[in-house]
Amino acid sequence: MNINNQNTAYFNFAKKLFSNYNILQIPNELSNNFFKLSLEYGLEIPINKDIRTLYNEVINKYYHNEITIKSNFINNVLLKSKNHITIFEFNLETSRADLCKINGKSIAFEIKTDLDNLSRLEKQINDYSKVFEEVYVICSKPNISNVLNIIPYFCGIYSYSISKNGDYIFKKEKKSIPCNNINSLNQLKLLTKKELKDIFTKFNYISGKELMIETISNTYSSSYINSKFKKIIKQRYCSQWEFLKDHHNEIYEIDYQWFFKNNISPNIIYQ
Repeated sequence: MNINNQNTAYFNFAKKLFSNYNILQIPNELSNNFFKLSLEYGLEIPINKDIRTLYNEVINKYYHNEITIKSNFINNVLLKSKNHITIFEFNLETSRADLCKINGKSIAFEIKTDLDNLSRLEKQINDYSKVFEEVYVICSKPNISNVLNIIPYFCGIYSYSISKNGDYIFKKEKKSIPCNNINSLNQLKLLTKKELKDIFTKFNYISGKELMIETISNTYSSSYINSKFKKIIKQRYCSQWEFLKDHHNEIYEIDYQWFFKNNISPNIIYQ
């Protein structure tokens, strides 16, 4: 098998391995699936280490998808800053930010792998800029010029590349400029009625959420609402992020997002 064919085989193997992966499978099932797929793609990969370690290594090295880039970006960039929370998959009205970071300021990150197309990128960045103070795209180095042709002037860029050893390397290529597009109504709509009542207690007498949002937006400045929005979102996801941060050394990268959502001891899942 020549080098190009071998690289293609490893990519397809890792892709299939990832698509079939279920964190709740027992090690025996994972091993059987790994062995079966390695034969299917003509690869001789000895199962000579913990099977979850093997899954994590193969997928990280050969199938650079949103999950692996997201987790490695957390390891290499976000975990190096303190006093913040990171959020996975933050839902807006018509878009979903891959990652968000909130400390003194709020930042949204959109990941565009080489497996993605850029058709929705302009709309996604526009949606994020109505809620978050800064926006970044994370893309591969070869894709930077394509991204630059789409994003607005205020959007920043992080690039990723993969070393020969399979390590992920991230670099800030373009610094984000604070957005002037923040829309208080968009922010308030993303909060639950309980969250609105807890933070804007003055308007607890208002029964309908829409009327409460309208009243709040007419009463307070956009900067005041923005500060409260950040406070609420930070409170909402604080325990989930703290759990992942405290346990990340015990969790495989391909499982970061699952543990962020579920907050179950890795010892229970990985037994």
